[in-house]
Amino acid sequence: MDTNRTLYDYMRQVFVIFGFTIGFLCIICLLFGESARTYSSMFSLGNDGLKISTIGQFFLVSVIITALRFLFFSDKIIKKLSLTKRTIFMFVSVFFLLVVCVIIFDWFPIGDWLPWIGFLLSFGLSVGVSYVVMSQREKSENARMEIALQRYKKENPDHD
Repeated sequence: MDTNRTLYDYMRQVFVIFGFTIGFLCIICLLFGESARTYSSMFSLGNDGLKISTIGQFFLVSVIITALRFLFFSDKIIKKLSLTKRTIFMFVSVFFLLVVCVIIFDWFPIGDWLPWIGFLLSFGLSVGVSYVVMSQREKSENARMEIALQRYKKENPDHD
């Protein structure tokens, strides 16, 4: 039963990452697709959309990012690393994964600085948004746990 839940959680996370990534790429495609058509393999269809191969590449990236997330944030695998260090290692790993994909899949010319600036800006933005979302989620969970603890103490004064 626990294995199915883990598999479900894994696949759910893959599709969340994949959905946001493809949505972001579609927006970039609409804004810059025609001008990037000859510049990047990701936008070879211009404003008409993304190639199936590009979508497949980003699905693979989503699977790997999710595996990295489960690796770095699972207490079963990494036990003595702080949350901050896990988060840093996670983002560094994802950054290197994306750089390798840029090279392997020829997403843009590696010798040109302009796409690297765009890559760094979009990666930095996604890291920032991810950090804010994670922080808010942790604060919310901590607040719920504190309320539950206070309620438990109130209902069970013997166990203080």
